Order: sequence, then C-alpha cells, then structure tokens
Amino acid sequence: MITIIGSDGPNGADGAALGLAGKGGLGGGTAVAIASVKNISSTAVITGANATGGAGGHGGNGADAGYDVNGNYVAPGTPGAAGPGGNAYATATATTTNGALAIGIGGAGGASGTPGMLLTGSPGPGANKGGAGGFASARSTSYNSLSYATATSTATAGAGGISYGVGKVGGAGGGVGGTLSPSMAAAGESTAGAAATAVMSQTGGAGGAGVAGAGGGAGAASSSINMVSGYTNGGVLTLSQTDVGGAGGDSIGGLAAGGKGGAGVSSLTFDDTQSQTVSTVVEATASATGGAGGAGLTLGAAAAGTATLVVTGANEVHAATSAAGGTGIHLAGLATATTTATGLGGDLSASASSDLRPGQLIQSVSSTTSGDISGKSVAKAMAGLGANALALSTTLQGVAFIEGAPTITSANTVLNSNAAIKAAFGSAPVFFGIGELGGAHSSAATGVQTVTSSFTETVDLTQLSPRQDLVVGFYKGTVIGTGVTGVTFDLYADGMDVIHQTFATAAAAKTYFTNHAIDLGSLASGATLGADTLTLTATLSVTSNLTTSSTTTNPTTGVTTTTTTASGFYGELILGDPPAAKVSASPNAFAQVMAAMGSSSGALSAAIASAASGAHTTLAVPSHFA
Repeated sequence: MITIIGSDGPNGADGAALGLAGKGGLGGGTAVAIASVKNISSTAVITGANATGGAGGHGGNGADAGYDVNGNYVAPGTPGAAGPGGNAYATATATTTNGALAIGIGGAGGASGTPGMLLTGSPGPGANKGGAGGFASARSTSYNSLSYATATSTATAGAGGISYGVGKVGGAGGGVGGTLSPSMAAAGESTAGAAATAVMSQTGGAGGAGVAGAGGGAGAASSSINMVSGYTNGGVLTLSQTDVGGAGGDSIGGLAAGGKGGAGVSSLTFDDTQSQTVSTVVEATASATGGAGGAGLTLGAAAAGTATLVVTGANEVHAATSAAGGTGIHLAGLATATTTATGLGGDLSASASSDLRPGQLIQSVSSTTSGDISGKSVAKAMAGLGANALALSTTLQGVAFIEGAPTITSANTVLNSNAAIKAAFGSAPVFFGIGELGGAHSSAATGVQTVTSSFTETVDLTQLSPRQDLVVGFYKGTVIGTGVTGVTFDLYADGMDVIHQTFATAAAAKTYFTNHAIDLGSLASGATLGADTLTLTATLSVTSNLTTSSTTTNPTTGVTTTTTTASGFYGELILGDPPAAKVSASPNAFAQVMAAMGSSSGALSAAIASAASGAHTTLAVPSHFA
C-alpha cells in the first residue's frame, strides 16, 4: 500500500496586539497516491493507493478590546478566515495481482477564527468563513489476477469548516467525481470460470456549521454514471456503485438558515452480452443516499436519493437498487430506486427509505419490491415524507410506493373519489400515509412468477393528541391481463398480523381494493395498537402467468406473431386516524363480521371481504387471525 498524506495547513495567527485581526489559515496540502503493480511471482498481492488531503488551517482569533498607552479605546480585532482542505487523488492499477484498492480522503476545511472580546466580556463584531472541504477521487483497475480480480475504490470528500458571524455560511462540503477526475472501478478475468468484482463508493463532503448568526454550509452532491465495469469468461461478475450526498450544516442556535443536503445519484447501465466472453452470473447493485438538511432559522432542504440500474446478462442475473432520501425536519428527501433486469433467470429488487428528525408524527417510511427474472423485469420503489402522493403505476413488474404524512391535497383526492373511505375518516382526520403495492409477470417470460411488494412506516403516537382509531382505506384495485392466479395481502401492526387476506382471483382482490375501509381499533389503548411507537407494514404478493392476448399470421410472409400481456394486480391504501366521530358499518356488514368471529380466519376474511364493497367495516378490536 502506497500512502500519501498531505500536510495540514498552518493555522492563522491570533491578533498580537489590541485591535489587530486574526490572520487567515492556509489550505491543506494535496495528496496524490499512485500504485501500479504487475506481479511476476506466484504470490498474490494487493496493489493499494491511499491518499489523504491535509486539513485546512483554522483562522486566527481577533485580539480583545482595550485601552492603548494613551488611554484611547481600541475595538476588538476581527476573526481570520480558514483555509480549505487539501484534495486527494488515489489511483491503483493491478495486473495479475490479487486486486487493486484505491482510497481517497479529502481534507477537512478549517474553522473560522472568532472576534476579540469586548470589555463587557462579550464577543465583538466581525465575521469570517470556514474553509471548504477537500475534493476526493479514487480509481482502481484489476485485470487477470492469479485467482480472481477485484477492484475497489472509495472516495470520501472533506467536510466544510465552521463559519462565524452574521452574513457568513459554513464551509461547503468537498466535491467528489465530476468530469475531471471521476471515481471508478473496473475488473476483468480472462481465465475460464474465474470471478471478477468491481466496487466503487463515493461520499460528498458535509457542509460546515454556522455559529453566532452564520448559516450552515451546503453538503456536496455525489453523482456517478456507469463508473463500474468488468468482464469474465464464464465466471461470476459482481458490480457495485454507491453515491452518498453530503449533509447540510446546522446553524447553531437557529439564527440563520441550515445548509441544504447534497443529492445522491447513482446510475448504472451494463450489458454483459456485449462482452467478448460472457459471465455465467452477473450480480449488480446501485445505491444512492441524499444528504440531510441542516437545522436553523429556516430548514435546509433534504436532498433526494436516486438509484437506477439497467443490467442485461446472457445467463443468470441478480440485480438490486437501494435509495435513501436525506433526513429532513418536516419534509424529507424523496428516495427512488428503479431496477431493470434481463436474463434467463435470477432475481431483482428495489428498495427505498426516507426519515425525519425526532419530534415528528411520522418518523420514517420505507418500501421494497422483489421478484424473479425470466426475460425482462422492472421493479420500482419510492419513499417520501411530507409531499404529494405518487400516481398509480400499472406498467411495472414490481411497485412499492409510500408517502408518509401526505399533503392534504393528496388525501382529499382519495377521499373525494371514494365515498365509503371518506365517511370512515370523517371531517378532520390525521393521515399517516398513502401508498401503492403491486406486481405483474415479466413481459417476455413463461411460467408462474410471484412478485412481493411492501411498505413500512413508523409513527410516533406521542405526537398525536387525542389518539383515536387506526383506519385503513383500500382503493384503485387494478387488474392487468387474465393470468393472475393468486393475491395475498397482509397488514402488520408492531409485528402482529392484523389483516390477512388471500384472494384466489384478481377480481376478488379488486373488489377488496374498491372504496373499502376498515377500522382496526383504538390507538389509545390495547396490546397491539396502544404503544407510543407504531410500526405498520403492508405486504402484497401477486402470483401470475403471462396472458396470451392474440395470435396473428402475416398472409404474405406466413410469420405468426403472438401478443402477450404481463398479467398483474395493483392497489392503493390510505392509513390514518379519524376524529372521534366515526361512521359505523351498515347493520348487515356488522352482522356478517360478528358471525365470523367464532369461525376460522378464512371465514372472518371472507366476511370482511363480502361486507367491504362500498362499506366501512368496523372491528371492535384488531383482527389477530393469521
């Protein structure tokens, strides 16, 4: 391992006499580490390069106020500016070794100095800026190792320094990637059956804090497009690309704006069928995390996390995306994960999550969808907090959307289109979330497939007063094709299965997901729903075949074309807490449910389903039947 560390920037000198300003700190030194090895022995080795930029020097403090030898008052000195962190560039190139490892770490920006003290013992006037964080880049390549090729690149930019005083903002987080020196990883194996792995991860620098009236600095974005690649000759190829945006800095004391978070964007498109030699298995992941928003007089915006993966393999494919929105206070960053995979077999998944700082009713939301690959499949998960709910999607093989604490506009759209649900929620409800779950068959494959989608949200019930009941509304049940052979829905409250429904046909599932509301009991007491923290998980599994729509023969060419439809089912839910006045179920619906209480779980489920069409079904206690 070659390790290069940049020198730290010298701190600025403090004001040496009455009224003198602090001097500025100097920038940290740049670090460049380059390692290139070609192995000529039988011993496998790692080629490593580690570069760490030097920290920026702190600004000097201003001198205190006082009286000179002539008895004249001298005001306190102003603070000195801080120096930026040093940049870091790491490059590791390996040939016939066991792997390459590159690590680049940008230096942290220095902190601003402070003004001298007034005679009263309070800080004097004056402000200055913290230093920006240092840039970071990491690049690794590994080809034809003795056993298996691995290339790993990790770049972490430096955080911005603290700024002091009104009119200043914390130092900006250091950047990563970009066009001049993007991070990347590439690995390849020509030996038959040997594996290759390329992993790249980069994190933007966090914004510096602001004190004494200074705002928080902005976190840096992290964005990558196709920065991992590789090949094998009949082996297992693993590709992983991760981007994390820097968090925005806080304005300490809340006197100015918090810094905005940096976006995390990871986009990877890879087609193994275009390689000269194809892999037996391709495993690919793309991950992205948005930076948190900083706290302050006004809140820094939390950033989105967006992960997109399109992978094609000649054989087995395993593909996954994950995205996390930046943590916010009232509005979190939107998380979007989309996976498109094509192969002869394997699986795909997409997951998304987003959360808020403590003290909010809805603490976190997450969603995930997964299924098998046989042909082409697309899975998408989205999770957000405090914004509009997403539109219904019926064109993907896996869908899992959740918007926690949705806007009243989104809630009213649901209520105004579903009279029974509107009646169940009453005049002034609190809404926990609006979500969609769904699944369909791959567009070009044959045989039975099952897609499972779910979303989870965590509710801090101590923020809800008074607590009433948990009500769930089901709507927009949508059937595609005629090949759905089974649908299962479950709703879990703190791990307890409070709703369990199995549908033999898509038509039955659609009936359940049509203007149907269920009251699951009191949130104020009870073993299931009475805890201070409520975790809700909704899960939908859809099993289906392809539907043959039509078969036509061209009279001129004699070619027969068969049109198929990817059969599936999709539905939406709205969850929340109505006010005290409830709309009861119809007497007929109540009688059906009560009659089923002494029966099996299937009988209870059937009674609820039969009472559900256009009705609000009220359960005195949550259904705990499996």
